Amino acid sequence: MKESNGTETNLRWIKVSVSIIALAIIITVLKELKSIFIPLTIAILLAFAFAPLLRFFRRKRATASVGIGITVIIVFFTFTLGGILVYTGLASFASQADKYERQLGATINELSDKFEMPISSVKTYLKNNVNWMDVFNKVPITRFISGTMGTFLNFLFKLLLTIVLMVFFMAGRERLGVRLVKVMTKEETVHSKNIFKNVEEQLISYLFGKSLISLGTALSGMFYLAILRIDFVIMSGLLLFILNFIPNFGSIIASAFPIIICFLQYGFGWQLFAVAGSMIFIQILWGTIIEPRYFGKTMNLSPVVILSALIFWAYIWGVVGMFLAVPLISSISIIIREFPSMRFITALLSDD
Repeated sequence: MKESNGTETNLRWIKVSVSIIALAIIITVLKELKSIFIPLTIAILLAFAFAPLLRFFRRKRATASVGIGITVIIVFFTFTLGGILVYTGLASFASQADKYERQLGATINELSDKFEMPISSVKTYLKNNVNWMDVFNKVPITRFISGTMGTFLNFLFKLLLTIVLMVFFMAGRERLGVRLVKVMTKEETVHSKNIFKNVEEQLISYLFGKSLISLGTALSGMFYLAILRIDFVIMSGLLLFILNFIPNFGSIIASAFPIIICFLQYGFGWQLFAVAGSMIFIQILWGTIIEPRYFGKTMNLSPVVILSALIFWAYIWGVVGMFLAVPLISSISIIIREFPSMRFITALLSDD
């Protein structure tokens, strides 16, 4: 009897050890081969998101190729237009860097006059001997912008790769039902289709709702920035829209950009406090009040789980992983929920 218990304990520890080793291998593979897995993951998510469009064309008695072709056009032009707007904004910012360099130097000199420094020699040195334009040039902002601009062709390549993979998944899904019927029982087929349906509904609900909320946040921010005559209104709006898809941290980063621009443009004037106040108000309105009421219990994910997923996927895939964190953890949660043996993990993920 004791030998049996000892054997079971050893087997349990072996399973745990193998699971940990397998998880480490999976994480390493995902991280090292992210150039392949990122387009693959995005393609799968897009295939689920645009599945209702394909069914619409099927009801209209159009061929699957017509629906897939229209989907490809929508995805390509949407992502390309977004990429062009972002890179154009970065180029515009880079072209006006000299103006902000001069304004930054003038602001720092003005601050040194307003706040009397205890050591006059330090103040004199900062005002007369430090070339603030040279200091600004040494900050890697310009290198970051030029590096980002240089990746535009890489962006287009990955977009085309994603679209190709998406087409294969969308075309393959049309034949998936037939293959499931051949290899599974009727109950198993229905169960599998329910999983796909739940993942699809969750993704569509999240993407549609998050897009509306991000659009509202961006338009509200652009309205206030235009009234206050802050530079780069469109660029700020794009950042408010795009980065709002990153939970918790995205809205903070997006709001910081117009505040920094306002500081470089007006210094510590009333405009800076007006912009900061308006950004805080907008984020509270859309992110804290409207968004929770819209989603309610739809996502059914614990805030701790969302934060953990954000950190995990940021470590694996960087910024792209931060955008994909919520859709991925939501899809994984739906799949796990369908297996009774994993109820413990489901309980940890849910917000009930």
